[in-house]
Amino acid sequence: VGAFVRDFTPRPFGTVEAVLSSVAKNAIDIGAGLIVVFSENGHAARLIAKYHPCVPALVITSSAAVVASCQSTFSLLPYKLFAMPADDNEFFQVLGKALKFAVSDVLCPPGSIVVVARGISQVPGQWKVDADTQPVISLMAAPGARLASTSLMHRFEGYIPHYEADKTVSIRCNAISLQKITSSYAPVRKTKVFCTLGPACWSEETLAELLDAGLNVARFNFSHGDHAGHGEVLERFRKVAGEKQSNVAVLLDTKGPEI
Repeated sequence: VGAFVRDFTPRPFGTVEAVLSSVAKNAIDIGAGLIVVFSENGHAARLIAKYHPCVPALVITSSAAVVASCQSTFSLLPYKLFAMPADDNEFFQVLGKALKFAVSDVLCPPGSIVVVARGISQVPGQWKVDADTQPVISLMAAPGARLASTSLMHRFEGYIPHYEADKTVSIRCNAISLQKITSSYAPVRKTKVFCTLGPACWSEETLAELLDAGLNVARFNFSHGDHAGHGEVLERFRKVAGEKQSNVAVLLDTKGPEI
């Protein structure tokens, strides 16, 4: 999912997203048990959730608004602080307590690798912990000895690679084939295009151009015109759609009292 989202995210990436978009992939590649992100305004947490990580993401924040937003966002679990860490000592203390909480609450397998997203400051001498503006990624180990995976993470034990690891320079070089290069397949477009059919597009030629441009739903506005006129356009539209073998919908838009 994360790779698909990344492929269809408009470029160029911002600095923050360029770094945090790799968190979900790193969690898969190294078999991580948890993601921890320090986020004061929720921006970093939302970017990590955007790429659908396969493990829970524990959001360490002092903001009540961020805690509330985590409740309805994929994979995000809040860890509320009264105040964000002010130096390295407090950072590691908070991180240690958060990891103990995650293990005891069965969010993270004991002893597993944890991907940590925190911040660094661009101003010399200024300390910054949240990953919302200048993130950096590091790895930690959860406390305890690893026993088993939790119900909130994918089980990597069932994955069998279809290549010889000792003879492979990169996994990507095994994912390219002539069939993939020459295939005309394009991902399904999830965004639907609605078009209100006015007098300017009632001709068969214009209707055909709309279908070629990606029209999904033709809207007939019954606040204007009469039933007979709309009926003629509907028959014309059905004829053009049939010729193009286009599976499109028709929407009749009218006032409730009329029904």
